Amino acid sequence: ASAGIPAFGGRHEGSMAHAADAFIRVTGEIAIASGTEGPGFTDMICAIACANAARTPLLIVASNMSIGAEDTEAGIQLGYQQPTTEGLKKYGKRLIIPRRVYEYAGYAFRQLKSGVPKPVHLDFPAEVVSARFKDATELEYFHDKARYRTESRPHPSPKDIATAVDMIRKAERPIIVSSNGVFYAKAWDALKRFAEKAQIPVVESGAMKGQFSDASPLSANAAPTALASADLVILVGQHCMPTVGEFAFGPDAKYIRIDQAHEDIGRNLPIDLGIVSCELAALEALADAVPRLTHDAWVAEIAAARRKFEDQNAEY
Repeated sequence: ASAGIPAFGGRHEGSMAHAADAFIRVTGEIAIASGTEGPGFTDMICAIACANAARTPLLIVASNMSIGAEDTEAGIQLGYQQPTTEGLKKYGKRLIIPRRVYEYAGYAFRQLKSGVPKPVHLDFPAEVVSARFKDATELEYFHDKARYRTESRPHPSPKDIATAVDMIRKAERPIIVSSNGVFYAKAWDALKRFAEKAQIPVVESGAMKGQFSDASPLSANAAPTALASADLVILVGQHCMPTVGEFAFGPDAKYIRIDQAHEDIGRNLPIDLGIVSCELAALEALADAVPRLTHDAWVAEIAAARRKFEDQNAEY
């Protein structure tokens, strides 16, 4: 707060961690949730699990642990946080050397601001929290953020884009699944341009919506009964990949998956084309490369499914 960063206090660390997660899902910016070791951190664990499942770049900072009290029974100074969040985070570290605090902040923000997001967990023992520095020469690896991380993102190969365009041209009922990666890449304008140029319906998934307007005639968010008809599914930024049968699409649909994590493409759901790329870069490339297409019968089917769904809701 003294550095000008908006800060909010609350009675319950769990509620505040959920609030930080919600703030990130609305704004796409980084938020930090803090708590003490022991009961406070235990209160936070469900919020951390939710953020992990939603692929939220939530920074967890916590501790009242003292290195000097390690292996004693001094109150609640028994725990070690990092194993507690194992499987619920992208990266974690307990800081024990005060002069490396800026370096590990760099580690944290590299993980938070690049690739597929997930929570990051740093915990600060009392000896680190209480350390004070006269100037930057007492810190190790003290560099501007432009030098400890890059804003560069992977771009799709021209060959992959050409293959994708060919698959789209041959498809009669293509559909785009827009998910978390589109949101964090701020790629909604490129998504709209691609969808409208090729006349491809869009359905949203993931932890947040709003990348594509429900008012568009191409929106399939309220057309669940039409999804099984899709013959080509273009997954964009779908970081949490369902297994075979979990999606509402038919068994004969072909899949294109655009994701930044090369090693995750093909996990849970077999794909016909994998494109390793920033979601924004891939959507811009597809919008440039795809010809103007029409899928009138398919868009009409989506519209009929929307009317059916709305009538059903009205009946309820």
